[in-house]
Amino acid sequence: MNLVDHLELHLGPIQRGFPGGGLQVAEFRDGPVAGSSTFVTLGMSHHELSVHDDQTVRQELLIACREPVPKANVASVLLDLGEQAITEHSAYLRGDVIGPRGPMFPSGELCAVYIADPVSFPEAFARFEGISLIWAVPITVAEAHFVGEQGWRAFEQLLVDGDPDLLDLERPSVVE
Repeated sequence: MNLVDHLELHLGPIQRGFPGGGLQVAEFRDGPVAGSSTFVTLGMSHHELSVHDDQTVRQELLIACREPVPKANVASVLLDLGEQAITEHSAYLRGDVIGPRGPMFPSGELCAVYIADPVSFPEAFARFEGISLIWAVPITVAEAHFVGEQGWRAFEQLLVDGDPDLLDLERPSVVE
């Protein structure tokens, strides 16, 4: 079994691909829930990314969202994040915030990305033969600032307490 087989086992068949330089993004439909799409980078895991001075990991990134989806925008965000990691030879870690960089999607307030474990997916999905699948959760400016000021544990507790629909690309901020 290869990575694509693993992804299709958990997400169903690839619906569409988005090329971009040395990476590509694959779209899967109805995973993790019906009426959603999951977009996953393919090619990042060919690179060993630094975690600490003496450790490396292989990763792929994903964004999951409810339909309708601005597909090209989602793919572009993932391609940019993937290229950044490869260029910097640096892995993304749980709790990292990338951005804010301005609105990522045509509507809504999401303009940064929070790196999380893919908790909305089955546990067997998150790791495959030394490759970590990392959830890039779109967040608002206020949420990005909250993580910077209060830390990722406090932010994840806000998510648990508020139970926002993290697949909704037009969702309001969980931070007042």
